[in-house]
Amino acid sequence: GGTEGSDIRIAKEYNLDIRKINSAKEVATEVFPLERAVTPFSEYKLRLGIAIMIEPALQPKTADAVRKWVNGGGKLKVGGDVLVGLKRWETLGPKTPEVDKLLANMSDELAAAMGQSSKLIGPGDLPSSFTRAQIHTALGYQQKGLDFATAQAKGTDLSPLLLAPHVLHAKPRSLKAGTTFELLMDPTNPSKKAQIEFGGFGVAPNKDIVLNFMHEGQNMQVSMPDPDAAISASSGSGTRKAEPGNPHHLGTVVPGELLSYSVNIGDVLKAGKPLCVLESMKMEMKISVPDEMDGLQVKALPCKGRTKEKQGDILAPGDLLLEMQES
Repeated sequence: GGTEGSDIRIAKEYNLDIRKINSAKEVATEVFPLERAVTPFSEYKLRLGIAIMIEPALQPKTADAVRKWVNGGGKLKVGGDVLVGLKRWETLGPKTPEVDKLLANMSDELAAAMGQSSKLIGPGDLPSSFTRAQIHTALGYQQKGLDFATAQAKGTDLSPLLLAPHVLHAKPRSLKAGTTFELLMDPTNPSKKAQIEFGGFGVAPNKDIVLNFMHEGQNMQVSMPDPDAAISASSGSGTRKAEPGNPHHLGTVVPGELLSYSVNIGDVLKAGKPLCVLESMKMEMKISVPDEMDGLQVKALPCKGRTKEKQGDILAPGDLLLEMQES
């Protein structure tokens, strides 16, 4: 249920052939045998598999080709949390040479990720009230996992209590009236669930979205701001597309929200150094300067990063991320 739903959603998000995802995960597992070494291994296996699939220069998509790529100095487009997870491997079990080599190839990204969280979260950092599932989430996903589990425990975010892959992984605002799902009412008691029926969408006079639900025969309404309106407002006139074949345009590969740039207009780029930070699938992903852009000068930063007041630009594959010129 949940894993299959994630695969389908991510395949659509990255415009990938869903039939090839399992193969890519198996390739990732062969090169980076994660089981019993790193938690949550299934998530990391999926994201390493996606990184293999979206790297155009890595051909064919086989374990031998990945080993050759990594041992030749190649990098993979994975978030800092995945690198930290691979780094933690040292205390959890033996690892393949390619793990160390990938970490060496991405030493700047790893250092940035390690520096962002001053220390790894361990069992002693967790509340004694955490369940085994919450402990697994916090240790596996580190700070984001701890925040997620804490929100679940406090009840400040109900999404972790939603037992419904068909709701979580559906296209936004595609849920049909009459759809039923379950909510976990007590995180410490998995058997305590509530049956909910979705009654459909509506629009409030102030243009907020209205969601209708039925629980135990009682109708309930929940309103929230329209996220599309928020994105539109934050994006201004919209993002430009990178021109295919233009060596001075860097297009977005991984879809997500731009959090910040690590370079300024006028900077001369250096291959491998931090370029920007995106948030994709609720995970921060640090993007490095590609080798082919080494020595170019930053001409423009066409996108807006996240601020305390506004969301960052939401980027799709092909959107212009950086504009450069000869230095």
